[in-house]
This record gives sequence, C-alpha cells and structure tokens, in this order.
Amino acid sequence: MHPMRYSEIRWLASQVRPFLRLHLFGYFCVVITSILVLLDPLIIRFLIDDVIPRRRLAWPQLFSLLMRAGWDLTAWRQCSTFAPYRR
Repeated sequence: MHPMRYSEIRWLASQVRPFLRLHLFGYFCVVITSILVLLDPLIIRFLIDDVIPRRRLAWPQLFSLLMRAGWDLTAWRQCSTFAPYRR
C-alpha cells in the first residue's frame, strides 16, 4: 500500500476508536438476535405439538420472554448503531 493509504487507515481507526464498544455490542446483538430468530419456528412447533396439548403453563411464559429478548436486543442494536451519528 501507499503511504497515503496508511494515513487514511490511521485516520479511520482514530475516528472509530471512541465508538468501538458500541459497534462490538451491535455485532453481538446481531448474532444473538439471529440465533433467536432461527429458534422461533422450533419454539412455535414445540408449543403447538407438546405444550398446548399437555397444558404446561410455564413453558409459554419462558418462550415469550425469549422472543421479547430478541426484540429488545434488536432495539438495543439499533440504538447502539446510531449513537455515534447523533453526537
């Protein structure tokens, strides 16, 4: 690379450094949310096939909390992604 490219990369790193934790938190939220989204069909199948016929009332509450956690992580990721642009 050219010396000018190194200075541009150094400048970019200095701009990103204050917000690195926010970006890493955003990536973490994306991974966890993606896992929870992939689990949603399995959870619904389990609810329909096993939980509802046997009337187990604790399981739907647990699964609703997991689904709510996925929604909350999505919201937190969006907030952490846009936080650097608000400053």
